Amino acid sequence: MENEIITIAFVDDILEHRQQIRTEIEKHQNLTIVAEGEDGRDILSQLFRLNKKNKLPQILLLDIQMPKCCGLVVTILCKWFFPSIKVVGLSVHTTPFVISQIMVEGADGFLSKFIVQPNSMVYTAYNDKNIFMNALLKIINGEKYIDELLDGVDAIDTTNCISCSKVINTHFYNLKPLEIQFILLNGAGFTRKEIATFLNFKDDIIIKNLATKIYKQFNLKNHDDLNRFAVMNGLLKFVEVYQKTAFKNLLNA
Repeated sequence: MENEIITIAFVDDILEHRQQIRTEIEKHQNLTIVAEGEDGRDILSQLFRLNKKNKLPQILLLDIQMPKCCGLVVTILCKWFFPSIKVVGLSVHTTPFVISQIMVEGADGFLSKFIVQPNSMVYTAYNDKNIFMNALLKIINGEKYIDELLDGVDAIDTTNCISCSKVINTHFYNLKPLEIQFILLNGAGFTRKEIATFLNFKDDIIIKNLATKIYKQFNLKNHDDLNRFAVMNGLLKFVEVYQKTAFKNLLNA
């Protein structure tokens, strides 16, 4: 695998960080960038387009705290719609609890952003100039890889975490696949028209009728109600919620 081309997509809402990631990737001849996103919805939209062309990346490097759909939501949707992609968190501003949630949702690794900042003082702690490439090779070969330089790395524990897919398969098995897809895409903030496009419908009439059916089934009024329902029942997770202790305790009660 070392000499094969590895296709990569990455997303970060900060331009400087995207430039650092791109620079590090372009150092390696066997890494090729196929998509670059500036927020969660942007990269998901690109992945849906790439999927239609059978050109999905092998790896998605993913910032966690982003506007317009956080990295936790992107992880959940990516693993639901594009399970072949290796999802790798890339952040330094995340608690061990959040990392645990991302890993239980199917992420294949989590890296500190210092791994793409070779000019930083922290980078020297790796004691390995090929650490970025070596980490990606481990992940692409099926290993779960967590960067040792992450704060609180020893506290990362998925033992008491339950994935959204497990909740869906256990408690919402009566929902049809299309209904689950709508709930997830709605939670990511996509419009009905966008959802119709992603799911290959010519117009959004089917999606509109689907939304009405789901609202009625769960006694909801609108898409905001549906998002709250999804979070409170474990069908979807947001970083913002899991960083608030009160909500975290409520969701795990």
